[in-house]
Amino acid sequence: MNTRGPAARVPIPQGAPRMETSFRGNTEPAPTRRWRRAVRRIVQLAIAALGAALAWRLVQSLSWDDLSDRMREAQPALLAVATLLLVSRWYIWQARWGLSLSRAGDRTGFLQRARALMASVFINHVALRFFGGVLRGRYMSAGRAAEFPHHYGIVLFDQLMHQTATTVYTWLAIAYVFFVIGWTGLGWTALVTLALLLGVIPLIIGREGWLRKFATRLGETSSRSERLHGLIQQGSEIPHLVARLPRSIPHVANSAILTWLYIGANVLAQWLLFRAIGADVPLLVVAAVLGIGSVIGTMTGLPGGLGPMEAALIGGYDLMGIGRLEAVAGTLLYRGLHYILVLLLGLPSLITVELGLERERERHRAQDLVSEP
Repeated sequence: MNTRGPAARVPIPQGAPRMETSFRGNTEPAPTRRWRRAVRRIVQLAIAALGAALAWRLVQSLSWDDLSDRMREAQPALLAVATLLLVSRWYIWQARWGLSLSRAGDRTGFLQRARALMASVFINHVALRFFGGVLRGRYMSAGRAAEFPHHYGIVLFDQLMHQTATTVYTWLAIAYVFFVIGWTGLGWTALVTLALLLGVIPLIIGREGWLRKFATRLGETSSRSERLHGLIQQGSEIPHLVARLPRSIPHVANSAILTWLYIGANVLAQWLLFRAIGADVPLLVVAAVLGIGSVIGTMTGLPGGLGPMEAALIGGYDLMGIGRLEAVAGTLLYRGLHYILVLLLGLPSLITVELGLERERERHRAQDLVSEP
């Protein structure tokens, strides 16, 4: 149960200028919006088709019988441990989010946070647009627009922490791959780029102008969906909340540690799945390929990165000298388990939170009827 009262919100600094964020709604003509959506869907589907074609080219030389035999021979004990590690990622994520909620004075219960998180994860794996973060804020605020800015501000900070750590991880992975394949110059270039990013990212995030622009863009984007626009148009407090949360160094450090534990659980799960099928793949190779493959999957904008991510993982392991049979079997086990867990944990969570929101709306409607003269 959420026990946070209005006074528990993160305070906005006294005398701080209000960040006026204008949410005028989408002024584009309806045909233009439909055309843009159609083009975006076509591009996403084309990327998915390209990823599927690349994956097919990588696996077409394999014997399907050999591949299925290799996957069936996976050691059950290692499969079980890898599955637990994959599940633990979301508990780690929920713990990191819980730190930010606690710092903001929110005492939301574990089950409510877990359901909201897993529902949003499920949505991001079935929808062509990433609204998981917005929906997390919606579920935590029980659909009440007045509560949304507080909760989405915390979600946004959690996402910024995650993206900062994964950016560092990705550039380290890119540098490692370049060094391994002998492209030393590009490897050092990647490390220099990472050093520059580490200096620039905190400055960008800390600028109020950037936060104001982000909040305004968020509201304008959300206006394409009436349900989301009704929540985000109230969000002028969001930039203030995000700016206030990072001021605690222990909080940022703990959030960073939990993010790296999340990444580590992912890498160890994939490594154990390779071990389960008898493939001796170095841990650093798994970490590097998984980091790059995850980013490629995310950049496509497709649900869960389906298609391009599998192609990137198989191609990456092949580039790093892993046998193609082992690369395909390990990737399919990893991605298959991932999607099974998203379905088993995410769909019931989504149904539960949506039913809860509907009950909340019914309760408010009943109260409004009683209060009418």
